[in-house]
Amino acid sequence: MRSRRAELLALAACALLTATRAQQPAPFAFEVAIAPAAQRAAAPAVTWLCESWLPRQAAWPRGRDGREGLRLAVTQDGIAVRPLDTPLDPRTLALGACTSGGRTALFALDVDGAEDWYLPPDFVPPPAWRDLLTHLDGFALDRPRTLDTVVVVGHLAGGLADTDPRGELLQLGGSLCGDVTWLAWRTPEWLRVRGRSGGGLALPAALMQLAAGSGHATDGLALRAFASRDADRAEAARQMLRRDDDGVRAPLRAALHADDGTRLAAIDTLVRRRSTADLAAIVAAADADAPWATLAAADAVRALWPFASASERARTRAALAGSASPLLRAIDLDAIGSAGPGAPAAAGDVAPAHARALIWLALCAVLVAGLWARERALVAAEQQAAD
Repeated sequence: MRSRRAELLALAACALLTATRAQQPAPFAFEVAIAPAAQRAAAPAVTWLCESWLPRQAAWPRGRDGREGLRLAVTQDGIAVRPLDTPLDPRTLALGACTSGGRTALFALDVDGAEDWYLPPDFVPPPAWRDLLTHLDGFALDRPRTLDTVVVVGHLAGGLADTDPRGELLQLGGSLCGDVTWLAWRTPEWLRVRGRSGGGLALPAALMQLAAGSGHATDGLALRAFASRDADRAEAARQMLRRDDDGVRAPLRAALHADDGTRLAAIDTLVRRRSTADLAAIVAAADADAPWATLAAADAVRALWPFASASERARTRAALAGSASPLLRAIDLDAIGSAGPGAPAAAGDVAPAHARALIWLALCAVLVAGLWARERALVAAEQQAAD
């Protein structure tokens, strides 16, 4: 889907990283016509690309004004910039086509920042882009998705040296794109994708593909938890419960600063993982704008406190004392006690505790039944002797 837009700034990828081209074995070609500056107001990232970044590249024609319309092409051999010979419709910011694996997809960016893609059903995106879409759960249809572009590219690219030419492109370009939202669905003829951002769809997707070409290891769940700006963020936090490694702690702690529903999911996952080291951060996640997270944080304190170390308890006491929530400040930590007989069970111990109680009840029932049968037998014997 966004694979084509990925190729749009993959033209930037081709200009900056010859290695990126080598990572795309399937031949591709990308060409886009971009309207003059007067039609770019709703897409600040496209304005920056045409008027600031591209004019500083070697392929830029000498003496050309970046505010004029242009045609941008990228192939395996690099990028090319040419004048826009045919004016675009006043309602259109950009028109383009992307060819990959012998099939061509079309797209159009309106002056309001909305972009439409038309992909043939058998369109095959480059392998690197398929991997990225898989990590982002980006193949979902009939379900709107929202991602923070700069978070995705930062996560994929990792640390960049000050001298790395991709730094400005990824960081400034990503921040100008901002959040990208899209919806994909099928029609009899096309796979349709419609969405928007500060750079339409092609530009943020291309930035993501360029960042993914750095070879930085990608953790799909962590990426979705960090970058999603929709319900998928909470879903990623819940799925981290199945992971045994400590690598999930960072995205879960980041999710404690998200919306109320995502904070609730993150707190629940941390409690089930018995992550006492994050108890103070859980308390800090409770505020007036997050009522569900506040209730979850109070339950987390009662569940994790018995198992916390002395230093973890000290941090949690400080967090509780500084909390804006009366519910959290009212918790009596001394009444909770320490782990041991009679201490509150952590979330993961609830089922075993219930099982132990049922076993004791069964044993008591057997004992009472035996004593009752013994008494009946004695009474019967006494009556028989009396007769």
